[in-house]
Amino acid sequence: ASTAAELAALQAQIEPHFLFNALNTIAAFCRTQPDRARGLVLSFATYCRSTLRRPETFVTLAEELGHVDAYLALEQARFGDSLELERRIAPGAEEALVPPFLVQPLVENAIKHGVSRRPGPGTLALSSRRDGASLVVEIRNDAVVDDRPPRPDGVGLANTRARISQIYGAAASLEARPEGVDAFLAVL
Repeated sequence: ASTAAELAALQAQIEPHFLFNALNTIAAFCRTQPDRARGLVLSFATYCRSTLRRPETFVTLAEELGHVDAYLALEQARFGDSLELERRIAPGAEEALVPPFLVQPLVENAIKHGVSRRPGPGTLALSSRRDGASLVVEIRNDAVVDDRPPRPDGVGLANTRARISQIYGAAASLEARPEGVDAFLAVL
């Protein structure tokens, strides 16, 4: 029952700023690039549909990445050439079962606290591979590292860390490093 409550809470946490930014981005393309605007509306619908209808305890990594792709389509339209994407998914990793909404908050965190704060273009790299019975997912950004001490986890990282700890116990970890790397290791 607590996992279902956590999932409901995550679904209720759709970032209002993301929704407004997505709608404003789509509106900006309506007159100048109507075909692109239509594609973004479809990405937005896919994102909302997968956010609102995810009752499963686990989804395949491929399904989770579909949700992430819808999110990234909107963010890439918003940031334009300032957001470069790299994706490396090892063969066999996409079939792994993961809790829903596990990767998207990490990607959102990397954009919000990394790529969007760069003075120029930034790269978000998403990779996944099997390591024995484990699945390793890494989300890296080339954020500017400074001398400030690491911030405490925000809501997204804290929720993700708590969820994987509850599901996988000590066999799972999530690291957020100052150099803009978020990673988790979960035994599946």
